[in-house]
Amino acid sequence: MCTAVDAIAQTEGSIRGYVRDEQGGALPGVTMTVTSADTAKPRVAVSDQEGYYRLLNVPPGDYTVTAELAGFSKLVRPNVMVRAGLNLGVDLVMKLGAISETVQVVAETPLLEMSKAEQAVNVSGEMQQSLPLGSQKHWSEFLRFAPGAISRDATNNQAPVFYVHGSGITSSSTLIDGADMTSAINPWAGYAALPEDTISDVQLKTSGLDAAAPLGMGVAANVVTKSGTNAFKGSGTFTYSPKSWIGNNAPAGGTPESASLKMPEFAVGGPIVRDKWWFYGSYRYRSGTFGIGRQSDQVADMKALDPQFTPFDNNIGANIFFAKVSGRVSPVHELSAFFNRDATPYESNGLFNTGAFVKTIIGGEGVSARVTSAWSNWLTSRVAFSWNNKSAITEMVNPSATSRPVFRTAIPSSGQLVGVTQRATLSNVSSASKSPYTKWTVTADTTMYKTGWAGSHEIQAGVFLQPHMTREDTIVYANNGFALEDQVFRDATNPAAGIVPFHRRIYDAGSGLLAQGHFADNAVYLQDGWRPTSRLTINAGVRVDRVTRDDDLFTLRLQDSWEIGPRAGVNFVLTKDQRNVVRGSFMRVHEAVNINAQSASGAGTQGSGAQTIGYRDLYDTSLDGTFRAVFVTPAASPVSPNRIIDPGYHQPFVEEWSVGYRRQLPGQASLDIGFMTRNYRDRTALVEQNAIYSGSVFQGYKNPALNEIYLLTNNQWNWPVYRALEIVATKQTKRFQTVASYTFVRPHLAGTWQPNDPASFIQPNAFAFDKGLPSNDNRSASTNDSINGATSSSIEWTEQVARLSAVYHAPWDFTVSGSYTLQKGRWSGPIMTRLSASDPQFGPPTVTLPNGRVVSNPLATTIRFANATRSDGQYQLAGLHYLNLRLGREFHLPPDRKFAVNLDLFNVANLGSFQGFLAGANQLYSTNYGRGGEIQPPRSVQLELRLWF
Repeated sequence: MCTAVDAIAQTEGSIRGYVRDEQGGALPGVTMTVTSADTAKPRVAVSDQEGYYRLLNVPPGDYTVTAELAGFSKLVRPNVMVRAGLNLGVDLVMKLGAISETVQVVAETPLLEMSKAEQAVNVSGEMQQSLPLGSQKHWSEFLRFAPGAISRDATNNQAPVFYVHGSGITSSSTLIDGADMTSAINPWAGYAALPEDTISDVQLKTSGLDAAAPLGMGVAANVVTKSGTNAFKGSGTFTYSPKSWIGNNAPAGGTPESASLKMPEFAVGGPIVRDKWWFYGSYRYRSGTFGIGRQSDQVADMKALDPQFTPFDNNIGANIFFAKVSGRVSPVHELSAFFNRDATPYESNGLFNTGAFVKTIIGGEGVSARVTSAWSNWLTSRVAFSWNNKSAITEMVNPSATSRPVFRTAIPSSGQLVGVTQRATLSNVSSASKSPYTKWTVTADTTMYKTGWAGSHEIQAGVFLQPHMTREDTIVYANNGFALEDQVFRDATNPAAGIVPFHRRIYDAGSGLLAQGHFADNAVYLQDGWRPTSRLTINAGVRVDRVTRDDDLFTLRLQDSWEIGPRAGVNFVLTKDQRNVVRGSFMRVHEAVNINAQSASGAGTQGSGAQTIGYRDLYDTSLDGTFRAVFVTPAASPVSPNRIIDPGYHQPFVEEWSVGYRRQLPGQASLDIGFMTRNYRDRTALVEQNAIYSGSVFQGYKNPALNEIYLLTNNQWNWPVYRALEIVATKQTKRFQTVASYTFVRPHLAGTWQPNDPASFIQPNAFAFDKGLPSNDNRSASTNDSINGATSSSIEWTEQVARLSAVYHAPWDFTVSGSYTLQKGRWSGPIMTRLSASDPQFGPPTVTLPNGRVVSNPLATTIRFANATRSDGQYQLAGLHYLNLRLGREFHLPPDRKFAVNLDLFNVANLGSFQGFLAGANQLYSTNYGRGGEIQPPRSVQLELRLWF
């Protein structure tokens, strides 16, 4: 009997294949067993009338497959390596003889996916622990193995961020033992944390996802944690990297984006009741510092502006726990459950802060329980529940001080002054927010295996229910509402000459509720893995999600949509030895529900952009000390909202076509070559509805009580297109493991301007955009202002990325490993220039409304695209190269303990390329034009001591 859910949506792996006699005849009734020293219990199945067997829900590990049938010699196939989510094909031939006789088969472990057309990479926890991946040592470092993944290692985040195949920074899904532990804020892996020795195996799916995968347009990560066995086993690890072991790759006088660590970790597992119940637990204390990257001229300006300023780092200190129980409830049912706590406090000051102004707590608690049932050899099921409150809370250290950003210059635009080239933030940040979000999930599925319908079928039906995710965003403004005072150098070339304020923002209240609501995603899915022949598998499925989104602050339903996501895939084995496979797939996958977090007030993720609290902007346009220009932005309210909701508003989605060829090579190596095209459609959009235009002249607002009123809708007018060639190679032996990938990308933006975009009036022929595209991030809807909103390019459109990770277990118990990454430099984004004054053909800089309010003219901007199109004239940064190396040695201690000493060297050459741009780097009128920012982390040394017992 197979004790598991089916491989279509499993969190573990499977072994399947045909058992035949020496004449090629099918052998039904063969008892198939897999055993491993790594797991607590064997798996058993029986071959069907066609000789086909399926050993399902097999935890990752090294297994021995045994086949037994009366009248035939016992067959033993050792060294079958099972990976998370991977369906291995192992065909066997039995010989006539006594069952007491044993025939041992020596063959290479199969490496190719036999049942699905997805693109996936498997990485064992052991391999991840053997590699120097990143100096922050965050659990999500495994995402560096994902083909096409672009990484950004800026230490203003307490974890690295990754972009896969053009998807946004948070557009991904991560399941831990099948449970959704991502935050209701968004699915970024930084909201969760695990001790490193918790992970057994990871599967990273980047293309051809099946219908059971949670919503999310990027990578789908399936993390399998370790479980206890009948033997008590554990480990202790200490990682040490003081600041004195970290170099500086910033130009003289600058500060690096470094990470120091002092981190103990412990893990232990064993039996509660032998052969029935087991436990596993792990703990990590994460402490250290994150260096804030600043360039030398900025440090000099910050010292001139604040004589007390000295460069400082952000501190972090967190206790991270994981506890798991697994066991057999009955011969039919198995239970596993875990608890995770990962609340991580850290200082979160940005590069402009002249002091430690703000701190953050990210993470929280999560629980999960799952029951898997094997009712018969052809019917299995799973029911699971999970809950988490992974959230983010920021606090100002001194809330009574006004934030004072300082700019080198300020330019007039639309009757206001706009700061250009920020140099520092004095005194405080302008606000802090609390975002306690919660999410609970119920999943259930049933899988039936059926033969005789023109082949075999694995039919799965399931539900994925997230009926009540909650959001609440509360803000506290600095200085009781007098939150912001922008200042500018008196002399643009000399910060010591002093500064003068030119803009103040005063809120109507010192604190308030920005957003409050609840949202839900309740899905059903049905899919079939049809095998008409032993070589051909056709997968077809559909996922239907009903997504609702309610604003409880305004008592308004924002979204009520049905999202239909079809999936189709073909997997064909070209050769009898199962070493050559071709695949093709189509999928429509919608954006994760907890990304496009919109509200009636305009609040995006964690309340950004909300207008539940009104404010006044005061400008001293003459820099003479008198703030004559006053612009009032009223608060949105249920009576006077600044949002109109499109009744057809729905989730953004990506449509992907993918084809590929896989080959298993001699020596436990594999090669996968694929091509994909992705169209990111119906992104969240805000289209302005209140403005009055006469031709190309702005005349005011229809509703004079408000400024912009936006239609919350889907962007039907333009969409990013991502086309890529991708090559993935792996080799997995006991001595040597490697994963390598190369992705070549050609992106562009298809379509035309959104309605009422100022660019469509001012520079209508500049739309073309085939490099340096902006962020593909649906967390907050962007306004339709392509000119004033034009920024440097976003990293997800990097055109080439190559990754190589390798581990060599050398003689005398030495380990040599390394990882190398090449990311082609980013394009600058559209080059911007400015006019000396606004163009009168688009109306005056300001307009007085019938109620006497003075408002800015959005078409009176002095900003322009500098070239004929947005693509023209862009420049490109130098490529990023990362080379990390490890040298280690294991020492064997009696009776069965091991001790390892590892020395890691990150960024061996201490290269200092830029990961991004300084603000204004695409603006010809900014002194930051052409300048990169976010220098890659510097060379650092880490010592790791590890004991296994």
